[in-house]
Order: sequence, then structure tokens, then C-alpha cells
Amino acid sequence: MKRVVAWILCAAFAFTVLVSLNAQAAKIRDGALIKSKQHDEVYLVKDGQRHHIPDPPTLEAKWSWNQVRIVSQDEVDAIPLGEPLPSVLTGVPSVKKGDPPPGNAMALSVPQARAVLRDAIAKRYVGQLNACQLPGPLRVCVEHTLAPPTEVRVRSADFNFAAPVSTRMTGFVPGTAKVPHDDAAKVSIKFNQADYVQAFPLSKTDPKSTFLPKGVYIVGFLPTPEHAGLDSRGLSWLDESVARSFADAFNRLVYAAYHQEDSATFSAAAKAWRENPAKPPLSPEVEQHKVLADKALDAQNLDSAIEHYETALEIQPMWPDGWFSLATFHAAQNNYAGAARCMRHYLELAPDAPDAKDAREQMAAWEAKAKG
Repeated sequence: MKRVVAWILCAAFAFTVLVSLNAQAAKIRDGALIKSKQHDEVYLVKDGQRHHIPDPPTLEAKWSWNQVRIVSQDEVDAIPLGEPLPSVLTGVPSVKKGDPPPGNAMALSVPQARAVLRDAIAKRYVGQLNACQLPGPLRVCVEHTLAPPTEVRVRSADFNFAAPVSTRMTGFVPGTAKVPHDDAAKVSIKFNQADYVQAFPLSKTDPKSTFLPKGVYIVGFLPTPEHAGLDSRGLSWLDESVARSFADAFNRLVYAAYHQEDSATFSAAAKAWRENPAKPPLSPEVEQHKVLADKALDAQNLDSAIEHYETALEIQPMWPDGWFSLATFHAAQNNYAGAARCMRHYLELAPDAPDAKDAREQMAAWEAKAKG
């Protein structure tokens, strides 16, 4: 008898809970956006079902985050799960490697793209960049102080720069660090290994946070840039047009690296140079970079020497000795792919040089090391 009574009480309790949940679910009307405190998933309630909204851009295309209603997980679970909403990101242009990049990238020549990239890096945001969780008992803020970029180098194969940043965390979470720490925030990207990027507002990276200053733009890899941004501390802009110009220039150089445009263009120019009996001397500007590179080598500053040689070779690429020297510098830094590329240019300009056989053997060795 006691077991029967207990079973009846349990059944009655379960029925009461079910009725309560159904009543709660009934209070959530069609068109509502809901999420629980325990999980990040946001759902649209429609036709008696909840439909998962797959990403922030899809939500922001039709609604705003202040429309999202926080409910209990039981209330969420009480609504039958329907099909997820289609993502607005499925309409992103094809971004397969080798395809023409999106945006205005192909309107730029490779030299123009390098210049635009340098200019955009120089115009990156400098100052405070704070990200805070929305107000609550565990409010936490991360405060970045961004300094002007240094060591900016844009080459045919990659680009590098340092973005010094000081970071401080504040909040009410026990153990939260309040002591600032400095970080060089070095950014280094090889174009032949990168995917295309797209500029977008920093707020899309974490809709639950607030960002100061407002309207900061960063870049991230397609097709879902907000989930895979480059280092936002190093690449942030207040001007959307500059962020977009960076993305266009970056994409143009990625496309050129994939199609080896630099090599094809150089081969044609080298052939014409070899067939021309009149070999122009080094320009005064190139001579100046050579002198500065020699001084950098005397000071054991190989990075500076490489930068001067690369700048000189951009000005006057038909300089065999310059490519040979640059190849050895790259090899000294274990950049074997860069060393092999430079030695190949040397051999295209001086295929019959006395050291050509040794240079080819060395280039082959570097290529093998670059492949790992």
C-alpha cells in the first residue's frame, strides 16, 4: 500500500512539474529570442518550436542583443527543438585558395598592395581598448593600452610588425590580476599560408561584452571572420575604410603569393635584363641602403640588414649580388624558404656566374630544409 501511495505521489509531482513547464513555455510567445544563463545558445521561438540562431551576424541581421530574453534552462528545454536558422554567412563569396579575393583587392598591383598595407598598419588604433563583460556581480574588464607599431616589414612572402601593448585586468572575481603586464604582441603572417580576410566590427567577436572605444574594426579570416580574428590588439582601426583597405591589400598579396606572381614577373624581367648589354649601375638610394645594411651587420643586427636589402631590391630588383646576400641572411635566420627564393632570383640574373653550380646546390638544400 505504501509503495502505491509513493508511486501516486511521484506521478502527481511529475505531472505538476510538466504542467508547470508547459505553462512557462506557453508564456514565451512566437517571435521571442531566448537563452539560458547556463549556455550561450540563442533561440528564436517560432510556431511552437525553438530554432537555434547559429552565429552573431545572423542574429544582428534581424534583431539586437537587447531583445534576447534570459530564461531558465528548464523553460528552454520545454520548447521542442526545431531546425536551426540558416546563417547569413553562407552568402559569403567563394574563398577557396586561388580564387580571386572578395572586395577591391584585384584593383591593386602588388607594389600598391604593399604600400597600402604599410599605410594601414601605420594608421592602426593607438590608445585604450577595453572589453568588459556586461554589468553583473562578476563584471570583469580587460584594458589594453596600444602603442604605435614598430618594426614594420612588408615583403613579398610575408609581413611582420610589433604592436606593443600593456594589459590590465580589473573586476570582482577573486584572484583577478590587477597588475599590468607588457607584451610585444608581434604579428607575423606568411602570405602563402594565409587565407583571405574581411573587416568587421570588433563587437561581433563577443556580443556579451562591451567594447570601448565604440566602433573599432578588426580583420579576421573568412568565411567566419568573427570567430577567427587576427590579433585584434595589433590590427584595430577606428576608420572602417582603413580596415577595409588593409583587408584588400592583404588579400591581394595572399593571391599573388598563391599564384607565385612575384616569380613569374621576375623571370620575365630577369630575361630582359640579361639580354640588355647596358646594365645600369646601382641607384644612389640603393647604395645608401647597402651602406646602412653593412653598418647593421657590423652591429650584428641581421634583422635591420635584411630590411635594408629588401627595400633596396624593391627599388632595384635587377641586382644579382643583392639577392645572393639576402639569401645568405635568410639562411642565417633559418628562413630556408626565403633563402631559396632569393637564390633562385640570383640564378635567374646570373645563370652563368662562376659560383652558379654551388648556388644551385645550396638552393636545393635550402628547399629540402624548407619542406621539413
